Amino acid sequence: MRPSLRYHDDDMNLNPHDTVRRCAGPPFLGLLMMPLIWPIGSPSDSQNCFYQTAAFAHVLTTSTSQAGMASNTPQDQLQGDLEAETREFSEKVGLHFIVPSGAGARDVRQGGRDVLMMLDEATPPKWSITFQRLDNGQLGETTTSRIDSLLEGLKARNDPATLMERTKLKIRVMGGTEPQGFPAELMYLNVPLDGDRVGISGLLIIQTGLSNFLYGTLFAEGQGFEATLKPMLNELYANLRIEPEDTRRELDSKRIASGTQLIELITPDVLRTIATETEPEIYRIYEEGQDGTPNEIGWQRLTARLAPVEAVEGRTPSDVDPRDMGLLITLEGEIVSGFAQSRVTTDTIRRHWISLDRSRERWSVQRTPRRLISTSNRRVESEVGNTQAETGVRTPPQPRATITIIDSEGMRNTLDVPQPPVPYMTQTELYVLGRILKQISLTDEVKADWYVLDRSIPRGDGIRKRQDHIVPADEGRGWRVSTLGPSGTFEQTFDGQGSRLFKKTPIIEGDRLLILEKTDPNRLLELYAEQGIPTR
Repeated sequence: MRPSLRYHDDDMNLNPHDTVRRCAGPPFLGLLMMPLIWPIGSPSDSQNCFYQTAAFAHVLTTSTSQAGMASNTPQDQLQGDLEAETREFSEKVGLHFIVPSGAGARDVRQGGRDVLMMLDEATPPKWSITFQRLDNGQLGETTTSRIDSLLEGLKARNDPATLMERTKLKIRVMGGTEPQGFPAELMYLNVPLDGDRVGISGLLIIQTGLSNFLYGTLFAEGQGFEATLKPMLNELYANLRIEPEDTRRELDSKRIASGTQLIELITPDVLRTIATETEPEIYRIYEEGQDGTPNEIGWQRLTARLAPVEAVEGRTPSDVDPRDMGLLITLEGEIVSGFAQSRVTTDTIRRHWISLDRSRERWSVQRTPRRLISTSNRRVESEVGNTQAETGVRTPPQPRATITIIDSEGMRNTLDVPQPPVPYMTQTELYVLGRILKQISLTDEVKADWYVLDRSIPRGDGIRKRQDHIVPADEGRGWRVSTLGPSGTFEQTFDGQGSRLFKKTPIIEGDRLLILEKTDPNRLLELYAEQGIPTR
């Protein structure tokens, strides 16, 4: 049976983290997700946030009664060096590295954090490593105190896993001299699995500041670890280089400045033109595997118009204040994935509104599952579940803006948003990003960061930084926008008028793509008829 798909609240927007599937091969690494125990927050936090992946396992804890602690000779031996041009650079994590032979590496976004992921390219993969920065430590904490705290907690749970090795290292600064390096500590745990299998769970902690750490988390097969994988890891760690903090901040500031400049170009006239000149667009949404075979996921229809704020609820008052007019984006769609088995689809409708001066926004979302019955000449449908709904509003600053979100269960969540969150890009504008690029006549390549609302973040206020790389095509033929997401970089292609042609998103393991493709309505009807999906 084909694995099921799970969709995020954004429904037909289908962000990179919308789809989760099980690994095609044996779920070996999935059983090694033991470092769910590695806390991202400080061990003293009342609510620690844990690093999570799409694979789950029982959280293992360890016994340290037979654990030994090894040290390099000398204890703080500096790692070797290679020329800078041989290394890859993860700008978001601030780490220079050499990709091991037979492996791949990519930057992703997970839980609102920038993550560098390395993965064995064997099938199934035998190891994976993730690196991410954690800047919420407590003053006085060290790599040693953090690992001590972790091991004490593990020991208290009487887990059968055992500590294999604990080693102190130093990781060099990129471009630094031999004595310059950050203190680091490496730990490997031996994790008993089902039967006679053994897994390895590793943790590398590098202290880059008084309360700043860089975590490297390893999941690996235990068989042959000492003879093959461990030497490769030793070489990987020896060749790591940390980007100087001032350089990272300079790069970050430049991207924020670029985002701010672009946002400042979104004037009331720009939004009014988009509202009045955008033609309806129909999109086919499908999944494409390595062999190129498509699997239909759904469809989406986008319309734009100038409307009062009440239009978000489907109302149009007879007397409209011109100040309440704004850009309204309506997205109607249907998720048909799994229809052949369940005969159920999910209708979605989203309305997103922003005032022409960008000071206010409002949106509503409705999702309704329906069972379809097809006859020779008509489609009959009935609701098979409760409609899920959400309403959101961002108020103008008084002196601070707030975002209030109310769901169908009556749950109210008010986010206090710094005013202004510079630069802040609304959900409404993201749906017509290409149209904005057309109206502001962007002709230069730009790397821009801006802040967006992301309900998927499990902690914080729901505002995250979005990182875009915008590349204009030759001769005004459009733009390509690359955005860092949870499963890698997803790409959008826009034509010269700013109409989105494609959105290609890698799905979790990276061997499949989720594609949103502009299409003709008749072509969509033909595709659905071929698969026996009733159409209206």
